[in-house]
Amino acid sequence: MNKLQEEIVDILCSKTSVKERLFFRILVVYKFAQIASMMRANITFAGSKNIPVNVYALNLAESGFSKGRSLGILEDEIFKKFRDRFTYDVFRLVSEDELIKEAAFLSGKFGTDPADQLIQVKKQYNACSKFQFAFPLSTIEGLRSLRLRYALAGIGSTCMEADEIGSVLTNQSMLESLGLGLEIYDMGKGKSKLTKTDSAPEMTKAVPSNMLLFGAPVKLLDGADTEKALIDLLDTGYARRLLFGYIKNFTTEVELTPEERYDQLISKKTDTELTLLSDYFESLADVSRHNKELTVSKDVSIKLLAYEKSCQSRANDFREHETLKKAETIHRYWKALKIAGAYAWVQGRDEILEQDIDDAIELVEESGEAFADILSREQTYVRLAKYIADVGRKITQVELVENLPFYKGSEGSKKELMNLAIAYGHNNGIVIKKTYSDGIEFISGSKLEPTDLNKIIVSYSEDITTGFVPKLGLWSKMHQLTKKTGLHYCNHHFKDGYRNSENALHKFNCVMLDVDSGLNIETCKSLLSEYTFLISTTKRHTEANNRYRILLPMTHSIELPPDEYKQFMKNIFEWLPFSSDEQTSDIARKWESFNGEHYYNDGVLFPCMDFIPSTKKQHDMKTKLESFGSLDALQRWFALNIGDGSRNNMMHRYAMTLLDKGLSSDDIRYNLEDLNSKLEKPLSMIEVESTIIKSIIREEYKRQMKEEK
Repeated sequence: MNKLQEEIVDILCSKTSVKERLFFRILVVYKFAQIASMMRANITFAGSKNIPVNVYALNLAESGFSKGRSLGILEDEIFKKFRDRFTYDVFRLVSEDELIKEAAFLSGKFGTDPADQLIQVKKQYNACSKFQFAFPLSTIEGLRSLRLRYALAGIGSTCMEADEIGSVLTNQSMLESLGLGLEIYDMGKGKSKLTKTDSAPEMTKAVPSNMLLFGAPVKLLDGADTEKALIDLLDTGYARRLLFGYIKNFTTEVELTPEERYDQLISKKTDTELTLLSDYFESLADVSRHNKELTVSKDVSIKLLAYEKSCQSRANDFREHETLKKAETIHRYWKALKIAGAYAWVQGRDEILEQDIDDAIELVEESGEAFADILSREQTYVRLAKYIADVGRKITQVELVENLPFYKGSEGSKKELMNLAIAYGHNNGIVIKKTYSDGIEFISGSKLEPTDLNKIIVSYSEDITTGFVPKLGLWSKMHQLTKKTGLHYCNHHFKDGYRNSENALHKFNCVMLDVDSGLNIETCKSLLSEYTFLISTTKRHTEANNRYRILLPMTHSIELPPDEYKQFMKNIFEWLPFSSDEQTSDIARKWESFNGEHYYNDGVLFPCMDFIPSTKKQHDMKTKLESFGSLDALQRWFALNIGDGSRNNMMHRYAMTLLDKGLSSDDIRYNLEDLNSKLEKPLSMIEVESTIIKSIIREEYKRQMKEEK
């Protein structure tokens, strides 16, 4: 980065205790361009002349970022002497001379008396808006009038500034000024007259322009009208013209003690640096530096053109709809050229060096990253989901409308937004629930913690009621708990180690099931093959009648009170393809360890969010289950899991499961036909017979031969 720029940024960081440097870099380079353009610095590059040194910038940061403090330091302590000398000395001297030249030109052109012509020129000049070092963005008439003064004066630049761009975007007259700002950015020339009056001359002289816009992301990127207006503004051409600063979460210096912070604020070293900088910039306000041409050598020009080519190549990689990113990327080289000109001018040089280009490119690239962050802002449905989760209590539709600018419109649009928020939440660990009381809909949400397999929630004791020790166990060692003789274990922790529903802590991340129906373990393993699980046999287990426990670690840790936990487990029971002891729905349920056999399976974690009561996901699951009401549990399981690309495979697995249960090939054929007929997209019976049934008959024969041997 440019050394002079970074020296000033260091001071701003120290004075404000804010560490994020991009915001300050944007401010500083804007000030560099401001003073250079006031002095009408211009660039000659690759055959093009009179390219103005100027910068347009959009700096976004939340309140408390020290925008006012940092601007105050720049304007009152670093650039004030330049501003004063420029305003009261340089501008006056140059403008007086330029007015005389303008009068002489017009006198020669129209054959008028030079003295009379000078009176007319001065009259026109004095009728314009008064000189302003910085111009608060307002009406286009005021902007045109100020530009006419600077055109006649032959010095100065319009520096448009707005403390809150969000308010500008809703003001039509200010939007017109921004429209003119588009025209005058590149070369300082507009397509229209500098004033609207018919008597105003058509001015062909260029007047450079700078722009500094501020905004608070929370207000500007509101997901509603203001955000749309900003995107529309960028789409008109400001995406390629603006430098971007975007500070989402800033940090302040907290490592210093109050005493160290005090010493930092009154540091004589800093005061000395400020004085030296102030004196240095004052020296640049000299008539000899007016209208300075900044040249670019062939080698340096080629370096910038290579950067242009690189930007174009990167822009080609963007997708068709990414027009803003493409426009901003393509034109980075042009912003880099103008910034490099500012760097060269403030360092008192007449030539743009390779280092200036390198420093400018580095800043432009950092700006591009900030721009990408702005465009990748969270969608409104994401903000809605996070808001509901962050509130931490039940809220109503009224509260959402009042507190979220983007949550408005028709009932249909709000319903669609809520559904998207729910869907986002399901994929990102946010549970959104809907409950009703007295006909009023209440919405609540919570952010779930992804399950760490090294921290499975369990507790255990040698006593059936007291002394339960809370542990976060390793999944890979969980069999040691289920098999250790003389222990009782639970999938919850308990207050004071006392096991009952009232003492149960609501957080858990593992489902535990008892299978006493005699379902073959191998069949169970096949049915649950896509999930991570531990099967541990119980003391009632025999080869003829399999009895075992299933532990299923969940995708997330969730918190449910006893009544909701009971419903949660009931939802799982309805979904399972086999019977499970429903007493395990008790939040304080305990299991007795037994040194039997155990089996692990590696797969995906159990999708607990599908079963949380009062959620859309659970409602959808229940509706789907009810649509298969005529099917038995096993059929329903496979019907739920059959997709367009897995029908043949799942039907084959269903047939194998029936074979494991002891059904004959004829009975299996009947059940296959029954299930297939109830599918939304059934297989052809030719395919069922030629592939699945044939395979089952072969497997049935193999098993018979094996038994006979």
